[in-house]
This record gives sequence, structure tokens and C-alpha cells, in this order.
Amino acid sequence: VKNDRQTARPYGIIASMKILVTGGAGFIGSHTCEQLLAAEHHVVALDNFDQNYSAKHKQRNVAAALLNSNYKLIDFDYGDRLAVGKLLEAEKFDAVLHLAAQVGARPSVYDPLKYERVNVGNLISLLEAMRQYGPKKITLPGEGAWDSVIDYWDIDEVCCYDPCYERYSKLPEGKFDGVSSTDVLEHCPEQDVPWVVAEIFSYA
Repeated sequence: VKNDRQTARPYGIIASMKILVTGGAGFIGSHTCEQLLAAEHHVVALDNFDQNYSAKHKQRNVAAALLNSNYKLIDFDYGDRLAVGKLLEAEKFDAVLHLAAQVGARPSVYDPLKYERVNVGNLISLLEAMRQYGPKKITLPGEGAWDSVIDYWDIDEVCCYDPCYERYSKLPEGKFDGVSSTDVLEHCPEQDVPWVVAEIFSYA
């Protein structure tokens, strides 16, 4: 991503929001919460401290965030439809960032039904609660809509690079202000790559 005017919009959410982060005490979830707090958002982290991931590690993950007055940690299962519904109704979140999951490929072989229940059933329960209590949509106060990522970030140029795809296999020349990395292209048939790239940036 290149911007010669030095007026680019911040990446991601640009208005202060109250955000629910499921799986907020995990490795990815806790780091996400820290970044959201650094951007001055209000964060509620939801985690059930499942024994599949060391509770001590999770407590260490959230130690710094707990010192922030804009952060709250709640300990229960996101699949608890009643509890999640009450939380959504009480907090009036602007967004829900769903990062909770039962992880680990090997354990999933020994107990596949648990993984289906947590990763599929609980997600459906969460979505049902959101349908009833919100948030149903995300808006940016005082802002409008943009036709492309170039307009949204107010930048001059976007260059794609993928060494496995001939069309984009050459590194761009010159310096760029930012890099956005994705693990999508390597899993796509070659004929689908242009379409996937176009879709990614059309919704960015």
C-alpha cells in the first residue's frame, strides 16, 4: 500500500467503539484486545478458560489489559445462549469480534463431537443472540461509504505480490507505507486468484 500524500486513514476501525471479543484471553484474542485498547476502544473480552489451553497462560495473556479501565474480562462460554443474550442486551456493543474456538487438530480426532458442538453449535448460538439483541450492523459515525480500498485509505497505489502466481510474482519497486498479508491465495486455483483479489479489496 503506497501513499505519497501522508494522509492515509488509519487501518481498520476508525471510530471509538465498544467491542466484544470472544476468545479474548487466548493468544490471538488477547493481542487483538491490546491493539483495540491502544486505539482507545472499549473492550469486553469473553473467554471460558477451557482446559485445552493453560489457564495460567491465559491469565498471563490478559494481565496487562486488566490494568486498563476500558477493558473488562468475563468468564463464561460463548455458547451459553442466555448469558450471551443478557450480555449483548446490557452492553449494547457496536461490534462483535469472534475469535473463540476449540483448537488443536489432534484432539479433534479423539473428540470430534466436542469440536462440532463448540465451533459450529456455539457459533450458531452466538449468531442467534446477536440477531435478537444486536449488534446487527456496523456504521462509522459521520462517515460515508467508499468504492474501493484506495478511496477508503486515501492512498495512491495498491500492489499485489505472490511468488506462486506469475502475474504477481515480481516484487514492486520503491518503498511502500504498509503491507497487508493474507494466506488466501495459495489455497485458490490459479484461475480464481484475480477474482479473489478483486473481492478482497472490494470489501476492504
